[in-house]
Amino acid sequence: MKNIVFLDIENTIIDDLVNRQFLDDNCERIKKFLKSADFVCFNTWGWITKNDIDPTLIRLMLDRLDVDKEKRFFQVLVKEDSVDKSIRNGWLMEQDKERAMCPGMMEEFGLTKPSCFISLATATEVNEPTTFWLVDDLIDEFEKLDFGKIKVCLVNPKEL
Repeated sequence: MKNIVFLDIENTIIDDLVNRQFLDDNCERIKKFLKSADFVCFNTWGWITKNDIDPTLIRLMLDRLDVDKEKRFFQVLVKEDSVDKSIRNGWLMEQDKERAMCPGMMEEFGLTKPSCFISLATATEVNEPTTFWLVDDLIDEFEKLDFGKIKVCLVNPKEL
């Protein structure tokens, strides 16, 4: 089984995108957990579009978490990925996209980052059984969902 881990950034690895102070306790737990990962990626709504991604910060976080070079998969899901998938799913109307992209507005439409992550993960084509993990401070309690070849696990970093 392949394990692909997506990490939230703000309030999970660092305090926020402006101050960028590492959350040491979370980082230590995540570092140990990532030893069993095949690939490490990111999923954040702090960056709205792909243009917002800061590759230097990505490298700093991967270095801080001691992620092996061969496990570094520079895939970053940003808020626009979730909004676009929500439109394709019929959860949002195309005309709502600009409003949904604003901070806090997805919740107005009844959408959460975990629910969007599940939709994105289960739309992925895989050749072998794969578990997609989301490590995010927004997760209240561990949840494992089974979709055949794809499993999705949601976990709070404090539970690792």
